[in-house]
Amino acid sequence: MIRTTSFNIFFPPILNVRELIFKLENDLSEYFVKPFNLFPLPNEAPPEFPRISASSHHGYTTLNISINSAQIVTNYDANFSNDWSKCEAYIKDRIYKVYDLLSPHFSNRLLFCGLTTDLLIETHEITAIQQIKESFFKLEHEEPFDLSCRVTFVKDSKYYLNYLIQNQRLSSPSAVSGIPMKQIENEHQIEVNLDINDRYALNYNPQYISSRGAMDEILEITREIVTKKIDKIVFDGRFD
Repeated sequence: MIRTTSFNIFFPPILNVRELIFKLENDLSEYFVKPFNLFPLPNEAPPEFPRISASSHHGYTTLNISINSAQIVTNYDANFSNDWSKCEAYIKDRIYKVYDLLSPHFSNRLLFCGLTTDLLIETHEITAIQQIKESFFKLEHEEPFDLSCRVTFVKDSKYYLNYLIQNQRLSSPSAVSGIPMKQIENEHQIEVNLDINDRYALNYNPQYISSRGAMDEILEITREIVTKKIDKIVFDGRFD
C-alpha cells in the first residue's frame, strides 16, 4: 500500500521567491487552494524554511516553496494507494508544473531532486519482525521488540537508492489515544521508506547539473521498485 510521497527539487537561491506568489497562485489554482500562505520571515532566516505554502482542494497534498527548494507532499487514500500508475500521474502533473514555473528563476540549473515514497506491506503467516529477521538478519537470541534495516545503493554513478525497512506497530500516530497499545498495535505491518535522488552525482561531480530528465528517471526507478521488486526485497531480502 502506498501511503505518502514527497517530491523535492533543490536549486540555487531565488532570493525574491516571495514575489512570485501571485503567479504561482494563478498558474497552480487548478491544484491548490487560493490564497497561498506567505510566511513573513526575515531575509536572514535559514533558506530551507518555507516562504510559500499551499494545500490541495481536498487536503491530500501540500506544496512548500523555500528560497532554495520546492516540495510536494501527498497522502494517498484508497483510490490511489494500490495503484502506482495513478500516484505517478498525480505527482507528474504537479511537480513538473512547479518546476516549469520556477526554473526560469534559477536559470534551469537544478542542483538535485528526489522522490521519497512510504509503503506499508502486510505479512501474513509470520510477524513483521520475524519477516525482517528472515530477510535481512541472522539473529538467534532474544526476540527484538523493534527491528529496522537501512541500506543505500548507488545506481549509474548518479542516483542514491536509499531503503529503510522496519516494523510498523501503528498505522498512524493518531492511533494513540489512551487505549492500551496491545489493543491497537499491529504485528504484521512492515514500513518501507524508499528515497531515490541524484545527489550522488552532485556530490561527486562538480560540473553536475540536474534536470527534468533526472526527475523522469527517478520516477522510472521508483516505478520499477514499487511495481516489480518490492515483494522480493521485503520477503526474500533481494535487491537485484
